[in-house]
Amino acid sequence: MPEDDSRPSTARAATLVAGTVCLLCPWTSRPTLSLAYCLLLIALGLAVLRGVRGPSRNVPAWPVLWLMALASLVGVLLCAGISLAQGAAAPLVAASASVTVVAGARVVLGSGPPGCVTLGLLAAGCAILLWGVIAGWDQPIDVKLFVRGGLDALAHGQSPYAITISDVYEPGESARFYGPGVVQDGRVVVGYPYLPAVLLLDLPAHLLADAVWMHAAGVALALVLGWQVAIDRLGRVAIVVLALSPATPFLIANYWIEAVMVGIFALAWWSMHRHHGSLLAASLGLFFASKQYSVVFVPALWPILRSVGARVVLGAVAVGLIVVTPFVVLNPDAFVRSAVEFQLIQPFREDAVSLLPFVQSVAGEIPSPLTTVSLLVGLVASALVAARAKPGPTAFALCVGLGLLATVVIAKQAFLNYYAMIGAVLLLAGVGWPADDPSQTREPSSQGSRPRGISWTR
Repeated sequence: MPEDDSRPSTARAATLVAGTVCLLCPWTSRPTLSLAYCLLLIALGLAVLRGVRGPSRNVPAWPVLWLMALASLVGVLLCAGISLAQGAAAPLVAASASVTVVAGARVVLGSGPPGCVTLGLLAAGCAILLWGVIAGWDQPIDVKLFVRGGLDALAHGQSPYAITISDVYEPGESARFYGPGVVQDGRVVVGYPYLPAVLLLDLPAHLLADAVWMHAAGVALALVLGWQVAIDRLGRVAIVVLALSPATPFLIANYWIEAVMVGIFALAWWSMHRHHGSLLAASLGLFFASKQYSVVFVPALWPILRSVGARVVLGAVAVGLIVVTPFVVLNPDAFVRSAVEFQLIQPFREDAVSLLPFVQSVAGEIPSPLTTVSLLVGLVASALVAARAKPGPTAFALCVGLGLLATVVIAKQAFLNYYAMIGAVLLLAGVGWPADDPSQTREPSSQGSRPRGISWTR
């Protein structure tokens, strides 16, 4: 039986609050603010981890709902303000913002699913506001150059890992952002710095128009799939938060690949809810072949293995290898330099939204080994969730979200794109919670070879 969304479990409430707070990632990175922000997220993460051990107390839903509504309102106002500042038509922006607020309020305050008209108005208003931000956004960022340069190389049959890009920073500032030897004569001499799955998915949009629209499509896919899984008001409001949060327009407009990764993750999560084994294997393989920090949530494969079986996991491994191997073979030296060595020599960023800048401001220079333990901490957090939670799509989402959260809050580099990814994953975990409560005792299947777990037998 789905839980009463007027009094959700403490663990689900903490998950939704943590996801919302992540999507309110502070733009400023002053050490004291980063400290408070990260400590709050750690407390919420520990509350979720404790809650998945077994049934927990129920709490009132209204504080969670109003926090999520406030986050959505902030996002609408921010999108409208940026659109107006960039020269978008004021009447269109004002009308879109008003429609979005009214339709969003219907979702938050309504007792049942909103009608097609409300959903259509909400989607249209949100799309226009996001378009107003994306279309006029022109901030210098190296990720945009890496993505576009990598796609140009890929379109011409060349290795995206062998490109170079212009240094977008002032000559004296480059050392703060790149490791030693990375910038030479005003050029960043490493290529596309991530794993290739998102680059492949971006290619059609790049050839037709611009890869940024594929990034918008990734978030849109997550919204559609999340809405299909949501069965109560808390779940529906969580989807509205993901659409309208302050982080979403920046995530898309700056070409951060997490926008596409959110869509790939949502496809894997939705496939578990809908029992599509082949689609789950394909999306999992693409997800793990998107960015290097995916090593942190390898333990997330454990709940998939327990609930679905080894065939899906092996299929995902095969898809990942098929995606990555050709790029390694095409230019091994460039791949290692750009996707491996570049990550290892990245410097500690004093503007990171993590605990380390505060620690350095109090204790002085941080020993280099301490800036590299975050991956291990993330692995442990992900493994704890995998061991404690009932296997299923919610456990999978919590392994990814809490594992990455534990990594980022003590990482040498931690910025909006990481928190946006974590926030989206945790919100989707909260959306699917009523149908797949990770704190329930796993029920044994009476059919020997059939995948086990409540979410696969209901």
